[in-house]
Amino acid sequence: MSSIHILILNYNGLDLLQECLPSVAEAARLSPVPTRVSVVDNASRDASRAWVAQALPQVGWIQRPDNTILFAYNQVARDLDDEYLLLLNNDIKVAPDFITPLLGALQAEPDAFAASPLWLDFDGVYNGGMHRCGRRLSLAWTGPGYPASEAESRRSGRTLYTGNGLFRRDKFLALGGFDPLFHPMGWEDADLGARAWSRGWPTLYEPASLIHHKSSASIKRSYSVHRRAVLGFRNGALWLAANAPAAELWKALLLLPVTVPACLLTGRIAQVEGLARSLPRLPAALRRRRALDDRSWWAEFSAAPRPQVS
Repeated sequence: MSSIHILILNYNGLDLLQECLPSVAEAARLSPVPTRVSVVDNASRDASRAWVAQALPQVGWIQRPDNTILFAYNQVARDLDDEYLLLLNNDIKVAPDFITPLLGALQAEPDAFAASPLWLDFDGVYNGGMHRCGRRLSLAWTGPGYPASEAESRRSGRTLYTGNGLFRRDKFLALGGFDPLFHPMGWEDADLGARAWSRGWPTLYEPASLIHHKSSASIKRSYSVHRRAVLGFRNGALWLAANAPAAELWKALLLLPVTVPACLLTGRIAQVEGLARSLPRLPAALRRRRALDDRSWWAEFSAAPRPQVS
């Protein structure tokens, strides 16, 4: 019989666990298949473990020796034997019945890699789930930041990637999990989705499954706004180099003499710093290109970005 293991990533997130974990435990209880919940803890120093043991003793605890953020899932996935992994952050509340639509979507499409729920923030504003990608000058973007995203978010379909959703464990392992090229954070989920699509393994989007995400609540405690922005632009450049069609990569390279001055003139220092910091890892990203079987997914998921509001 199928089984699901819900994994909750945590680092010094006691208050977030107290706010969100009870909803996950209740959803696991209501799941149509055997489902267990474990916190994957990245060497927290707060009272997270003690609180979970006392308040939710049915929730397991997987202790990691250091804080490798999302990359902790790679080893944990190898150590488990469940058919499905449901990956969530500690800043996510879930609807009681959110598991059933995700499981149904994957069971209806045997080649699918993962299924993504509808993400709303804690105020009910659309936060993601239907994700596309694109390029603006030499910079890449992914996510729900395109004009038609909210309309598309109301329909089941296919999405480029998900970071919080239900994954087939065997396919996750076949892909090697999240690529350390993007360590410590940013774009590793978009990269995993692109690699799955390159093998013909789609990620599905199922808005009947609902989560509420307090976006980046944990990561903001460890990384400044500037540091997060630099990592985002660095890893965006690496993602483009590793995954985009050759024509898009050449356009990005040819537009660098325009992109860099434009960013400097408008005070967008993080973009320039991110591009510069991508250079040492660029050879590894280019070598990664050879491992992709197909890039036809780009035509399906590329879109114009939503106009920026100043």
